[in-house]
Amino acid sequence: MLKKGKKYYKIGEISQIIGVEPHVLRFWEKEFRQIQPRRVSRRRLYREQDLKALKRIKELLYVEGYTIAGAKRRLEQELSEKEAKKGADLPDSQKVSSDRPEKSTPLSRHSDDSLSSSQSRAAVSAKKDQAFSSMLEDIKEELLAIKSILDRTP
Repeated sequence: MLKKGKKYYKIGEISQIIGVEPHVLRFWEKEFRQIQPRRVSRRRLYREQDLKALKRIKELLYVEGYTIAGAKRRLEQELSEKEAKKGADLPDSQKVSSDRPEKSTPLSRHSDDSLSSSQSRAAVSAKKDQAFSSMLEDIKEELLAIKSILDRTP
């Protein structure tokens, strides 16, 4: 179905290639920023990169069982990993610095800048584990209190 050298595909062609109805493609177009077909004379024209993104979205939703929100997060994660890898492959002289400040987590605002990313992840994980353990301990105490009340009831 794919033609070599073809730059744009109509929604009907993409629908057949992907295996979903055109209304599904239109919905995904609204939900996922990775899909940006050109509009010419009120027609959607999809590029090769749109086709790749649509195939990945279908795989995430239909095969891997992601929700729309989960698939969005996964695609964003894959995109950022791809960009990071692409940046790592460039020589230092060609790397572009970002003007955007990094997003900080509550832990990173108070942590020492000399921590490596793996140490930071470990610290975040430990903090989450500690919070989870504390929450479980509270639940356990409440359950024991309920049990003692039930034991006293005739």
